[in-house]
Amino acid sequence: MKKNIFITLLLLISSQLLVGQSKANIEEINRKLEQHTQSLQSIESDFEQIKHIDIFNEDVISKGTFLYHKDMKICLDYKTPSPYRMVIANNRLMTDMGGKRSVVTLKSNTMMNEMKAMISACMTGNLSAISSDFDLTYKENAEHYIITVTPRKSGVSNYIQRIEIYLAKKDMAVTRLTFYENEQDYTLYKFTNRRFNTLKNDDPRLAI
Repeated sequence: MKKNIFITLLLLISSQLLVGQSKANIEEINRKLEQHTQSLQSIESDFEQIKHIDIFNEDVISKGTFLYHKDMKICLDYKTPSPYRMVIANNRLMTDMGGKRSVVTLKSNTMMNEMKAMISACMTGNLSAISSDFDLTYKENAEHYIITVTPRKSGVSNYIQRIEIYLAKKDMAVTRLTFYENEQDYTLYKFTNRRFNTLKNDDPRLAI
């Protein structure tokens, strides 16, 4: 059961790379991120999820709406290929598939809460919220900063090897997010049509 919950959470998120970032550049990235996240109340965007499993011939592609509110509420509302909604709020995880709802409490599980915080931080670009249990490395190309998040704890790394976050230089918003379960298998999210500070805390799509 715990493994299924971990997997559910993880499915929650062009040019030459410059490998050697100076300390000054990293500080500049963090300064821009801090400015962005301080004013961030909510995010609403469309997303495309590409699930790649190496042993299969074709990727599985899903589309929907991503919602985030600063009160630690996250929703992935899948529209295609079939309706499915996943919400994390108030230390609970809710899944709804065709009206069949399931709710799991996260509060008592330290690892689950750490995963929740990590996923929220990655999807919003709030890297200051990522704990010291993860290593961060920085790269960039013409349009993006690319941050790789690698877990130190074996408990987390058993489920996820690393995360790659693409932050648009123009507004520091997350445009791509890839969870690597291993070197061959990954889940890629592409975020488009981003709207900031448009959601209310009591939006029914964020309710459990």
